[in-house]
Amino acid sequence: MSLSKKPEPAAPTVRPRNKRAGNRERIVEAAIELLNARGNLIGTTQVAAHLGISHGNLYYHFSNLQAIVLEILTRLHDELGQTLALRPGEIVDVDRLVGCYSNGARVLWRYRFMVSSALELTTGNAELEHNYRQFTIAGIDWVYRIICNVVKHHPGPMSASPRDCRNLAENMWVLWNGWPRHAEHYREDASVSPAAIAHGLELIAMTLAPYVEPDFHSRVRRGLSRFVDSLKRQSA
Repeated sequence: MSLSKKPEPAAPTVRPRNKRAGNRERIVEAAIELLNARGNLIGTTQVAAHLGISHGNLYYHFSNLQAIVLEILTRLHDELGQTLALRPGEIVDVDRLVGCYSNGARVLWRYRFMVSSALELTTGNAELEHNYRQFTIAGIDWVYRIICNVVKHHPGPMSASPRDCRNLAENMWVLWNGWPRHAEHYREDASVSPAAIAHGLELIAMTLAPYVEPDFHSRVRRGLSRFVDSLKRQSA
């Protein structure tokens, strides 16, 4: 399974998967649920038990947990691409940038175990290591293109060269990947809620402030605040 092919740009919406799918889909969804709850301390035994299916049924679809994680990683790659990949000629406005952040938060929440435990999950499996590296390269490139677009069309007090945009993209990517673990181990309530994940995106958005027009940045911040508030109300 290779992640080298970039997904086609699509509307910045993460669509739910077909709930009528069979056991293969149920296995993947159960693994996502268990890995988010317990980290990499699970195996196929726990997944099968959680679903109430036999090991033989699970092994018919996936030979081991690593094969399930490969499938999950492909989905993470595709869903984040749906959110971040720009269409040809697209100009990133306030709503589009807020959508990048908010839908990025939703993807991060759904697959938080993958980014917080990437090293533990991929080490020792050459295919997983390669695919996660390709995912990282693609992700940084998506963010880079968004930043270049924003600073071109909404320039701020400080100019940003292509090299600056590349460095900003990598900084944002590292913060995005590191936020779930930070939220779990550093925040006083030690919780990783959707609102906590989204708050991380608010902080990441601040790194663009010097490079974009102040009113543009203020409107983005207001949009993100409304999104975080809506998540807090949902979890209240």
